[in-house]
Amino acid sequence: MNDETSPPRRRARARLDPPVLGAIDPSLDVPIGQQIYRALRRALMAGRISAGDRLSIRAIADSLGVSPAPVRDALKQLEANDVLEARQKSAFFTPPIDPEGFAGLQRVRVELEGFAAAEAARNADARDLRAIDDAADRYLDALGTNPSDSVAANHAFHFAVYHASHNPVLVQLIEVLWLRMGPLLATAEPSYDHSAARGHHREAVRAIHRRDADAAAAAIRGDILEACDSIRAALFG
Repeated sequence: MNDETSPPRRRARARLDPPVLGAIDPSLDVPIGQQIYRALRRALMAGRISAGDRLSIRAIADSLGVSPAPVRDALKQLEANDVLEARQKSAFFTPPIDPEGFAGLQRVRVELEGFAAAEAARNADARDLRAIDDAADRYLDALGTNPSDSVAANHAFHFAVYHASHNPVLVQLIEVLWLRMGPLLATAEPSYDHSAARGHHREAVRAIHRRDADAAAAAIRGDILEACDSIRAALFG
């Protein structure tokens, strides 16, 4: 079957340990449940959660030192946003995706993220340029020292570019795409060739520095298209 509910042919091995979400600070004005929700969103976008990972309410609560209730609320909020789905008692999973759904996700990413890169070339200030340069360097460092961190470093680079667009609505729309994309990138990472990404990132940085919107958009679109080829092969064969 190839309908929207059928899983990809290659399933990721289920996570046995909860994802690393960072510390939760009860002293903040932000409710604990909202802190957990935001941490889960960051983990999904950064590829800290792979497609097929089982997210257990109890395991996450124990790892954070909180009661299950705010974790359940955060996971159910993500379920309501169609980011996760409940398929077992007290456990959530990223939803499966079929080749047609993946192709649709890729087309929207190419358009929105290419536009964001063009806007970054037009609008980036000195602080943005430093953040983009730093994120590009951290991505290269991750490849050289700890490839398992490359998906998170890649996410950080892309969003340094997109934040430089100075368009919060655009960034929020792209975040929705990465909530689906992050786990897929994490699943494909072991077989992913980063050599092309290095080149596209380099071209994007250069284009943004010289205010070349068309070249910046082309570099990010090329990065997305080549990455999606690797992800498609890892997911569907």
